[in-house]
Parts: sequence; C-alpha cells; structure tokens
Amino acid sequence: NGSGSMVNFVEETIPWKAYQNQIEILSLSKTITTIGNNAFINCTKLQTIEVNETNKNYSSENGNLFDKEKKILIQYMITKTDETYTINKTVEEVKERAFKSENGILYDSDQTILYVYPNNKTEIIYQMPNTITRIQDYAIYGNTHLE
Repeated sequence: NGSGSMVNFVEETIPWKAYQNQIEILSLSKTITTIGNNAFINCTKLQTIEVNETNKNYSSENGNLFDKEKKILIQYMITKTDETYTINKTVEEVKERAFKSENGILYDSDQTILYVYPNNKTEIIYQMPNTITRIQDYAIYGNTHLE
C-alpha cells in the first residue's frame, strides 16, 4: 500500500524482492499516481491486479492492468493460462514486458509487432515473418538459446 509516484526499478533494488514469488494479488489504492518500470518483474505468482475505482490514472480488467482510459496495456497477468487474448480495440500501446509467453511467440493481430519470444524456446535460429516491422523492447530478453 502506498501513494504517489513509484520510481523505476532495477531488479536488485525492488523493495519487495524477497516476496516476489509469493505475491498473488496486488491492490492499487486511489492515491497511486505512477508505477515504475520493472515493478512486477519476477512476480511469478501474480494472478490479478485490482485498482481502486477512484484511481485517476489506472484501471484493471480481468486482473490485467491498464491506464485509466484503457489505451495502454501495462501488465497482462503472466499466470493466466488462456490460449488466446484479444487486446481491446481501445488499446493504442502495449508497455514493455506487459506479456510473457512460455509456450508460444506473441505477436499483435496483424503480425507486425513481435512482443515476446519465449525464454524456453531452444531453437538457435528464429526466422521472423516478413510482416514484422517492429520488435518490442525486451521481446527476446532472457532467451539464451538464440545466436
């Protein structure tokens, strides 16, 4: 629980680092104004983010975190097991690390943006579709097999 602006974190400085693997539900109060980069990194059990309805900057839908107007998808819950997820038509931007994929490569619906190349893919070569025009920051972060 807190209020105001949250700083950007590097993995080593996250105050709740010791609890990252235990956090399942995150509740944002009405007084949270900004969420720092990497706030949810390695929160591997996070199932839902709840946002106070009177928060002026953030909202949640089905446990996923958006800006208030739902134009920016900030965090998709990595513990969800849905085989597909359709991004709302209101969404204009997907934040870095909003998604994590363990079983498949994640693109936008037109296959023009590569969002995630899974860490557990063991291929050493990946041939992107010719339609890709942008690779999201950190899309291949953590994959040690690609050369």
